[in-house]
Amino acid sequence: MLEELKPLDGGTYTLIIMVSRDISIRVGCMGLIHFKAGLYTYTGSALGGKFGLYNRISRHLRKYGKRLKWHIDYLLSADVVYVKSLCASHSAFRFECSIATALLSMLNGVPIIGFGCSDCRCLSHLHYFRFIDHDELLDSICKLYIDLGLNPIKMLLS
Repeated sequence: MLEELKPLDGGTYTLIIMVSRDISIRVGCMGLIHFKAGLYTYTGSALGGKFGLYNRISRHLRKYGKRLKWHIDYLLSADVVYVKSLCASHSAFRFECSIATALLSMLNGVPIIGFGCSDCRCLSHLHYFRFIDHDELLDSICKLYIDLGLNPIKMLLS
């Protein structure tokens, strides 16, 4: 399914993540974080070379056999957490902060403060969505990509 993503091309992606029950996870130096059951979005970028979209997203989708490096690795390694779908777009520039900010303001995401944004000034790159269903969330994210002039690729994973 990820074949639509050219292996070495860079771009931006947003994962829609399902946490199937309330959990608490130790997330690197952030410490113990409580995650409520429900849908979350995580937005990131991969700007080419060995860190292109295909490789980055493939890494996120691997449950085991990877070093826990980024905040999102800790969350995705939990047995009750899985990536349900994603929206991605090829580009030579980082759009992750614009998308993360729009998810917060336009879609009323609840930020997990400091998560995934240690290299920028965003409030968070991980947002919790309490009052929206999956299909509506995915369509809204793809619309945000279009509004930013990107050409979104939408993928349902499970």
